[in-house]
Amino acid sequence: MSADSARSGSSRRRPSAARGGARATLALLALVPCATIAARTDGDRRVAVSLEAGPRAALLMEMRSHVVNVQRFLDAVANGDRDAAATAARASGITSASEADEDVGRHLPAAFMVLGMRLHEGFDRLADAAARGDDPRALVGGLAAIMQQCVACHAGYRVELRVARAPRR
Repeated sequence: MSADSARSGSSRRRPSAARGGARATLALLALVPCATIAARTDGDRRVAVSLEAGPRAALLMEMRSHVVNVQRFLDAVANGDRDAAATAARASGITSASEADEDVGRHLPAAFMVLGMRLHEGFDRLADAAARGDDPRALVGGLAAIMQQCVACHAGYRVELRVARAPRR
């Protein structure tokens, strides 16, 4: 076989190999919706935290405020504003937990509460570090450590609406 025919033969094989790879990719992509459906029908294995409308709304509002405070903190760190960073972190500190609806805490699992307290205490330490003027990379690292509480909580728990039962007659 000549070099030209060997090259042309190999070049003929490459497109078919590429087509085969493309077919395999398409086959895998076709399975993605099936995997998604299977995961949904498999059930959510997180612990259900069932709260009535008011306490549930208060808890979810508190969680959303943490997201806002994280964004404000990161923006302040990026702009070198240590006072604003400290203020944003402190807004999710232990004081914010004590200001939350006390009725919520009575309905939460103990392990959930532990994650929450670690989160609030971490934000207070982060606020102190920002106020001291710690290195921005250390501040972002501190936030990453705090966010582990968020990830653990959202991976382990789901908040459901408990419908109050009508009184029996």
